Amino acid sequence: MFTIEPLVVAYGPHREKSRFTYMHNAGVAIDIPYVSWLIRKPGFAALIDVGCSAGDYATHIRPVDRQLVHVGQVFADVVDVKPIESHLRERGMKPSDIDVTVLTHLDWDHCMTIEPFSESQIYVQRREWDNTPSHEMFATSFAPAEHYARMEQMNLTKLDGDHRIDEGFDLILTPGHTQGGQSAVVKTSEGTYVIAGMCVLKENFYPSEEQSEHFKVIPPGGHTDLFEAYDQMLRIKELGGDKVLPLHMPEAFDMGRIRTLPERPAPQPPFGAVSPAPGSRRSDEEEDPRLAGRLGPSRLVRLRPGQLRHQRRRRHDHDRDPVLRHGGRRETG
Repeated sequence: MFTIEPLVVAYGPHREKSRFTYMHNAGVAIDIPYVSWLIRKPGFAALIDVGCSAGDYATHIRPVDRQLVHVGQVFADVVDVKPIESHLRERGMKPSDIDVTVLTHLDWDHCMTIEPFSESQIYVQRREWDNTPSHEMFATSFAPAEHYARMEQMNLTKLDGDHRIDEGFDLILTPGHTQGGQSAVVKTSEGTYVIAGMCVLKENFYPSEEQSEHFKVIPPGGHTDLFEAYDQMLRIKELGGDKVLPLHMPEAFDMGRIRTLPERPAPQPPFGAVSPAPGSRRSDEEEDPRLAGRLGPSRLVRLRPGQLRHQRRRRHDHDRDPVLRHGGRRETG
């Protein structure tokens, strides 16, 4: 059995939500975490995606003289939460301890921080590799060509479809969001989870009752094949049931580990609870009971005609800022 932990390395502020939920939530802003998912069992460790730091974004993605305009939206700059190396260090690990790195797809926010893991076995689908960049409309979705050229000199394996990494840890080809996206099926003591290799949210897989009248699932707003994305999401949901983990789910900011490591039998928080670092304050969920059960299906924000279509949080700045909430520090100046 494996454990799963989301490592939030950075986030994209105020992203247009309909970019993730096709034909839903136009004009609603949402903070999108850039997550690397740590998969472990005794003697083995893997990462699903590696995210993108604010530094890499500023150096390699953002134009020098202006903010990035990405598929019609002016992008607010990426904000760091915690470097991936720091996440690992807190767990007594270093980048060389990672045996396998899986890239669900090759958008820049999923593959930029690959350098520290160049000695691990890196898996990407051949169909994804051969179709990157996929189309001029999505040019700003991808890293510079030299980034992929460096990746090709690493320990890179191009897969042709579904692939078993280990008993209880499988990769499945799930195209539609991109030409060759892949998802990870991981068995834990809490059941089988699917880390869905698409830029989507919880709401995509668990739409409201009203939304479900027309959509069993909501496809990603960005896609290379809308119908293929929809069908692959149904496949993912059939495999994972209520245990689908979307790549950009905001709940990842507050999630703890899915379940305990066998070598550490001390009781751990239940799925969805915060897992505070040793010596840190109590979890947010203990301090604020409003956070309990946040991993349930997202709800559609209802807006009256003429109302400003922007999701506004009412909480104190410290509580609503992902950087401050997780012990980070904002740079000023």
